[in-house]
Amino acid sequence: MPRRDVTTGCTPDSLSWNEGGLSRNKDSLGRNRGRKGRHGMERKAGMEKKEIREAMLRMEAARKRILHPYFQKVGLTPGQPRILNKLFEADHVSQRELADRCNMDVATLSRSLDKLEEAGYVSRQKHPDCRRSFLIVLTEEGRRKAGEVHENFSRMDDQIWKDISEAEMEGFLACAEKIIRNLEDV
Repeated sequence: MPRRDVTTGCTPDSLSWNEGGLSRNKDSLGRNRGRKGRHGMERKAGMEKKEIREAMLRMEAARKRILHPYFQKVGLTPGQPRILNKLFEADHVSQRELADRCNMDVATLSRSLDKLEEAGYVSRQKHPDCRRSFLIVLTEEGRRKAGEVHENFSRMDDQIWKDISEAEMEGFLACAEKIIRNLEDV
């Protein structure tokens, strides 16, 4: 019978070192004791931060892979659907406010707005309280296009959150907000 370590209770050959320190994720033959993940990859017994980061990247890539062809088909470039969606929720906003709501810098937003204005989806109206500022407003055609975009985002949300409970969504949102705060602290 193999000798067990008094501090861990494990046989020496069942321990391994990884980035997080000492781990019990190996059997006596050095094989992972974890289970297969959804994509057929071997998963270790403990949660890996890298797995979560990569899952978030895969999730966003899958979302874009579904939405991008539709938006491309209707003549919208990346970033424009987000702008139209935010304006659909509330227009008559300053360019600065819209940039904040879209998580975009003002210069990038300005270029996208130029293209949306050329397409007839938005107009810039003088701000009644500030002569140097404009309000971004959906045109009638823009409101129709923004409604289609909004509907597509809603369908995507339904697909994303299918079979996920309200409690799971609340937990996910709480973790996501913590991650955002951590990144903003850098």
